[in-house]
Amino acid sequence: FLPDNKTLVTLSDQAPAGEIGEVELWTLPANGVGEAAQLTHDGDSLRWEAVPSPDGRWIAHHDKNLRLWLYNTESKTNKQVDETTSDNPFEDLAWSPDSRWLALRAPSNVVEIWDLPDHRLVKRLPDAGVPAYFGEGDAELVTVKESHLLGWDRKTWKPTHTVQLEFTPAVMNWGPLGDRLLAAAGGELFAVGDTNGIVHVLNRKSRREVSFVKVGVV
Repeated sequence: FLPDNKTLVTLSDQAPAGEIGEVELWTLPANGVGEAAQLTHDGDSLRWEAVPSPDGRWIAHHDKNLRLWLYNTESKTNKQVDETTSDNPFEDLAWSPDSRWLALRAPSNVVEIWDLPDHRLVKRLPDAGVPAYFGEGDAELVTVKESHLLGWDRKTWKPTHTVQLEFTPAVMNWGPLGDRLLAAAGGELFAVGDTNGIVHVLNRKSRREVSFVKVGVV
């Protein structure tokens, strides 16, 4: 969703009858009333993870050709900001609350931190796991690694704390919930899927589990 909570961002290969469509960014009215609007027109491969920034200015996404993109909703332009020759794509995009920082899992399981709007890579955190979310005031980045939550100080990018989880997240494992974190959209809660097909809901501040649900194999 965009910040207005009225607009849904999606990826679609919709095309006129008889034509072959490429996967592009689209918006849809959340209430189902109105027409879809196509945002991008430069697709040449599958796109994944259309993740809007909290202020609605940017939509981060990546594609099968191993490129990282940022779509500017104000100028309506789509800019490639990175590309890799690795076999592994960019994944697990996470925005800071003020929309300045974008964290993601880059090839070789390195967490990259990007500074927007300069489109500048400011830090690479090796062996950090997968980005989960930024803490209040953007002072901290939290990542998930194996069965731990790791806190990282945004000024020094050094680890500040480690919290042991009582389950094994389906992160960097091809488990029933796939290869990625299931992140909630804002608020005090976030969710992590485990290797047994269970989604665990945790409190962002306490990092303690508050609920869980069995969803089965996806």
